[in-house]
Amino acid sequence: MKSDKYLSLAAAFVLLLTPAALAKSKDEHSMKLDEPVQVGSAQLPAGNYKVEWQGMGEAVPIKFLRDGKTVLSTTGQVVEKDKPAEADQVMMQETKSKHERLEEIDFGHRREALLFSPHTRGM
Repeated sequence: MKSDKYLSLAAAFVLLLTPAALAKSKDEHSMKLDEPVQVGSAQLPAGNYKVEWQGMGEAVPIKFLRDGKTVLSTTGQVVEKDKPAEADQVMMQETKSKHERLEEIDFGHRREALLFSPHTRGM
């Protein structure tokens, strides 16, 4: 009887921990922009940011934070590359209006990359 009680407690403990263990916490990484960039229709000033996202795939919510406050919220595509990036890289494309548009962020020693399309909405 005692062993049944312990077995029931152990099973309940495992069931309670399983969702917490399977839930993926948000990913985050710090980055620095040396110049302002356009993200969709919004302009992101130069500076140091923490970038947060959760999950993989298309239309993943991405936040740019400065001093703990959200500066810009947008969506992007989170992809896994074949091998980790050697260093942090921010790739931009010059627009017709001579502004720099954010296209991709690679994080050093990580395989995830954030991709932004020209039609991304920045808020």
